[in-house]
Amino acid sequence: MLVRRALVAAVALLGVAALVVGIGMRTFWLPPDTVTATADVSAGPVAVTAPGVMEMRAGPVTAVLTGEGDVHLARMREQDALAWVGASAHTTLTGLSSETALSTEVTEGEATVPDPAGSVMWLDSESGAGEATYSWEDRPGRYLLVAAGDGTQAPQRLALTWPVEVTTPWATPLVVTGIVLLLAAVGLAVWFGPHRRPGRRARRAGAPAAPAGEPAEGPPTDTVTHPEEVRP
Repeated sequence: MLVRRALVAAVALLGVAALVVGIGMRTFWLPPDTVTATADVSAGPVAVTAPGVMEMRAGPVTAVLTGEGDVHLARMREQDALAWVGASAHTTLTGLSSETALSTEVTEGEATVPDPAGSVMWLDSESGAGEATYSWEDRPGRYLLVAAGDGTQAPQRLALTWPVEVTTPWATPLVVTGIVLLLAAVGLAVWFGPHRRPGRRARRAGAPAAPAGEPAEGPPTDTVTHPEEVRP
C-alpha cells in the first residue's frame, strides 16, 4: 500500500514541477524583450553615431538623451551630420563594447556647435528639457543620429534600446506534460483506492463454505410426520 501511495505522490510531484516550470517560462522567468546600451556623451557639445550603429540589431531603436537644460536628438544624412559637427569636440558612438554598453571615441575640438534648435539640416528630431526620446525607424540611405545639448552645453548620457525576440519553446510542452501527469496521479489514486483492495469482497460475504463431506453449519431442522404415513 505504501508503494502505491509513493507512486501517486511521485507522479503528482512531477506534474506540479513541470507545470510550475512551464508557467514560469512564460511569466516570472521570461527574459526581457528589449536590450538597452548606454554611453557617456559629455565629452563635447554633440555626439554622433558611426554609420551602421543604429542598424546593429533588427527592429526600431528608441534613443533617450539626458542632460542639463534642453537636449536634442535628430536624424541627419551622413554628409550633413559631419558638416554640421565640423571641428567641434564630439563623441562618436562606434558600436557595442558589451551587451549594455556603447563603445565611444572622443574627438577634441571647439566647445560649441551651431544652435541645434530647429536646424534646417535635420530630417526629423525630438527635443526636451532635460530629456528627449526619439524613435529611429530604418529607412534606405545613410543616416546618422545626432545628440546635442543647447549648442554650448554638453549632453550627459545616451541610451539606445532595441527589441529582442523572446522564445520559450519548452513552455507549452511542460505545461501540457504537467497537466497529463496530474491527471495520471488522480487516475492512479482512484485505481488504488479502497474498493480495489484484495479480499474485500470475501470479508463482506461472511464465513467460508464448509469443506466437502461435512454438513454445512446451520440451524437444526424438525422432521414433520404426517398422520397418514403412520402404520398401525
